[in-house]
Amino acid sequence: TGINDDMVKDAPPIEEVLNDFLQFVGDVPVVAHNAMFDTGFIKYNARMLNIEVKNPIVDTLQLSRNMFPNLKKYKLDIVAKHLGVQLDNHHRAVDDAEATANIFLKCLEILKSRGVNTINEIQHAFESNVDYMKAHTYHGVILVRNQVGLKNLYKLVSESHLKYFHKRPRMP
Repeated sequence: TGINDDMVKDAPPIEEVLNDFLQFVGDVPVVAHNAMFDTGFIKYNARMLNIEVKNPIVDTLQLSRNMFPNLKKYKLDIVAKHLGVQLDNHHRAVDDAEATANIFLKCLEILKSRGVNTINEIQHAFESNVDYMKAHTYHGVILVRNQVGLKNLYKLVSESHLKYFHKRPRMP
């Protein structure tokens, strides 16, 4: 991203910045593009400071994947261009945040025209058209109790490799 140590050497410590950020955010939803990446840092550092982060998270990356399946890539600059959102200095916090906010606002306009008005409704609006090949993957641990469960687990593993494989085995 072109950010180096000299650019942040005089920055305040994470304890101060994170606390200020969390006070600023309060209990409202947090909107981010590729939210798992960004909020992962926030949640990790909060956990190290014994702070619980409970804010709902809206990911404009996943929202874009669901709303604009015709796009081949969903990087911030590509989605911004698709929606006519200005993004001058990509990979600079203020510019990326402003573009993400404007992308979200444009998505909200489209969603409202479809009768979607709440975060829960956003979640449910796309359940029927989720493309498992574009969905984020998670690690899972599955335990079995007996031979029947073991046989069913083998079936699930086989399906994940044969029917739902895309870059890695998936269980939708």
